[in-house]
Amino acid sequence: AAEAIRLFEAAGREDAAGLARIMRAQVAARAGDLEAARADAEAALAALVHAHDAVRALAYGVRGMVASRRGDVEGAFAAYARAAELADAAGELSMVARFHQNVAGLHADRGATDLAAEMFERAYAAAARVGDVHLLALGRVNLGMLELKRRRPQVADALLVEGLAWAESVGYSYAISVARVGLARAAMALEDAPLARARTQRALADPVAAEQWPDRLEEIAAWAESRLE
Repeated sequence: AAEAIRLFEAAGREDAAGLARIMRAQVAARAGDLEAARADAEAALAALVHAHDAVRALAYGVRGMVASRRGDVEGAFAAYARAAELADAAGELSMVARFHQNVAGLHADRGATDLAAEMFERAYAAAARVGDVHLLALGRVNLGMLELKRRRPQVADALLVEGLAWAESVGYSYAISVARVGLARAAMALEDAPLARARTQRALADPVAAEQWPDRLEEIAAWAESRLE
């Protein structure tokens, strides 16, 4: 939404209607009205056919988001690929990074972890080129969580430590919370009970982490205590 507002403010009259459709599609998708979101996304693309590449990239990104929520994974892949291509042509590297993150998430959901890792790395590289610290944090945290799924806890631990440092440097609360939970999981996977207990206590003190992942954190805490008895 922030990108849509930024582009809306810079747009001429010919693009304003299409950008308004993009914002409507985003709102509808978040509200769960996927048919309205799809209609607005397609209307935006039709209205913006001659618009600047950055604007068209955003429209394709919304198409990808709506497709993924409707279960059309192949449609989402195609839309995000076109979105990244247009954003790259426009020099909008933060947008490129976001689209690569979205594609990585789709691959991860399918169990294609190698492809997911590759796209997370591409997202990180794009974010690094433009110095987008929020995306650098998210990229490392997401890849770290993926490495936990791949049963590579040492690799995951290093990535999560890096991601947490990036996130804390800009106060990115969501990434901080995910990283803290991931680090507790990594300590358990590494069978380091003292570290797991310390990290779990830190995560449970985080309101977001404690609310969203209480069962997982309690499981790690119980494991750590059983090893320290």
